[in-house]
Amino acid sequence: MAATAIVLVIVGLGIYHLVGRTLQPVEDMSAELAEITTTDLGHRVPVPAHHDEIRYLATVVNDTLELLEAALRRERRFTAEASHDLRTPITGAILRLEEALMDPDTVDWPRMAKELLSEVERQQAIAEDILTLARLDADRTAQHQRTDLAGLTRAELRRRLPGRIPIRTELQPGVVVSCDRLLIARLLTNLLDNAQRHAATAVTVAVRAEDDTGVLTVFDDGAGIAPQHREIIFERFARLPESRQRDPKGTGLGLAICREIAHAHHGTLTIEDPGQGTCLVLRMPLAD
Repeated sequence: MAATAIVLVIVGLGIYHLVGRTLQPVEDMSAELAEITTTDLGHRVPVPAHHDEIRYLATVVNDTLELLEAALRRERRFTAEASHDLRTPITGAILRLEEALMDPDTVDWPRMAKELLSEVERQQAIAEDILTLARLDADRTAQHQRTDLAGLTRAELRRRLPGRIPIRTELQPGVVVSCDRLLIARLLTNLLDNAQRHAATAVTVAVRAEDDTGVLTVFDDGAGIAPQHREIIFERFARLPESRQRDPKGTGLGLAICREIAHAHHGTLTIEDPGQGTCLVLRMPLAD
């Protein structure tokens, strides 16, 4: 009986020690996670040396923390840039009004009102674009419905007023995608506005199917975009010097919104090299 009790005690101690060693990495991970706050996402949990489920869990946790930290950095940068773009013109307008009120008899008030109205309209455009991006960031559950991409493109082109640059079309029928029609229409409008600002003689819109993918391209024969700038233009508030010159009232958010709309449809928006000019390409899955 005594020998049995001793054996049971030894076995119990062994099991306790084994379980303790097994759970120690979990305790270490818990302690590290407890140190994480919304203002400091730099911590990472320790990854055990042995290959098992706990190592896999630690790896997944660290990957998730990496994504959260990157998202927080983007949010902080976006907030800072939005504040700057909204605050600077407002401050300038206030200073102009204060200076004008110091000597109101010498001020051309109709001209000043027209200039200030132009600035207010630009701020309104920025605010609307910021709200659109915020909605896209917060809710990716777009109202999808089966849509003929060529038909949608044709309908949007009919709604546009004639512009400085003519628009040519190469629309393949039967390219059916599942999409939020309003969002894709917004994307197409932004791409067309951008293309017509930069085109030299023509803009071409094309729709086609490639395997199980619907493809929408908007091409302009303008000066094109240098390779090193082809990702920068999709960043929020990014504006190249040529863009600022051609469209001083632009918000720098149009292409960022387009890319977010593409991502909301499990698609991509990229720039492909046409040899001359600029070719923006939307790819999204065909509907089942």
